[in-house]
Amino acid sequence: MSDSKLKVLIVDDSAFNRQAITNILKEQLDAIEIVGRASDGEEGLKQALFYKPDVITLDLNMPRLDGFAFLRFLMSKQPTPVIVVSSDNRRESVLQALELGALDFIVKPEVGEESAWKRCANELVAKIKEIPTYKVRLRQYNVQKKIFAPPSFKKPEPLAPPVSKAAQQIVNSGAASGPQKLLIVGASTGGPVALVTLLSALPHRPDVSMLIAQHMPENFTAAFARRLNNNCPFEVKEAVQGEPLQAGYIYLAPGAHHMTLHRNKQSGYSIVLRQPISIDRYAPSVNMLFESVATNWIGPLVGAVLTGMGDDGRNGALAVSKMGGTIYAESPESATIYGMPKEVWESGAAKERLPLTGIIQRFSSFIEQ
Repeated sequence: MSDSKLKVLIVDDSAFNRQAITNILKEQLDAIEIVGRASDGEEGLKQALFYKPDVITLDLNMPRLDGFAFLRFLMSKQPTPVIVVSSDNRRESVLQALELGALDFIVKPEVGEESAWKRCANELVAKIKEIPTYKVRLRQYNVQKKIFAPPSFKKPEPLAPPVSKAAQQIVNSGAASGPQKLLIVGASTGGPVALVTLLSALPHRPDVSMLIAQHMPENFTAAFARRLNNNCPFEVKEAVQGEPLQAGYIYLAPGAHHMTLHRNKQSGYSIVLRQPISIDRYAPSVNMLFESVATNWIGPLVGAVLTGMGDDGRNGALAVSKMGGTIYAESPESATIYGMPKEVWESGAAKERLPLTGIIQRFSSFIEQ
């Protein structure tokens, strides 16, 4: 066994899926070594404690010990990077797994779809190979309750934003009440937990709005927006094509779609969603969101690029900085993956590099000033 290779443990109750993941990783023998395979959570935990793998791929619905209990035990005894491999019909379950300490997830193809496994092979391998940049922190996980606790504040009564066909009618009529200040955020791996920490700590002001691009597959962001909404003084929603940008709202880009900001001199700001094309590396794209804001927004603007792998957000942050907006980059002190914020910081686009607590302070000051 080579110390230079990443040691991987596969935990999945489906023999087909275990073999599919094995076949994917065996093509990476120069960088990855499979040290064990387990068909349930109990056996998976035993192998994890024995082999001490660098990363674990984890199914959630398993006999004897399910993926949630597995994560609780693992993170309390031996914190280890875990990539959840889940089907897209268990969105709430995936978000719960991220709360319990899972690093990231990929959407599991339907049983028997060998070609679909081939399509997600690059994504799985890329996430595993990024593990050396991930510093496992000895965080304190509360196994008695979820990280997303019920909010202790009373949310202000929202003005329900129009959707679908009604959205464009309101944009055209000029009836939308737009914000005076705008916050923008980009994130990827580690972003879901970072975002709930950030949003739950912010003060509410009715003249502020926020746009968020979080790398996430299609069909997951609606559930994630609901979770954020339950833990944030602002109203959080998944963005809808053509709807006006309203004050007091936070808009989350739909998974696998680009979200951009459009300005109309008569009717104000609205959200435009776009389908990705084959050459797009990320969807939602932080770059596309930030660049559209830099082009169209007129007014006070502050943004941040949080934890994530890759370089999405660098060009967008440069565009925002050039037009006079302020960008902050999350520091390695708190970033789960110091990839995206590193690119932004080294490009010179960020005013400061701060831990998440520092970004919360800067955002709060901007909101209240």
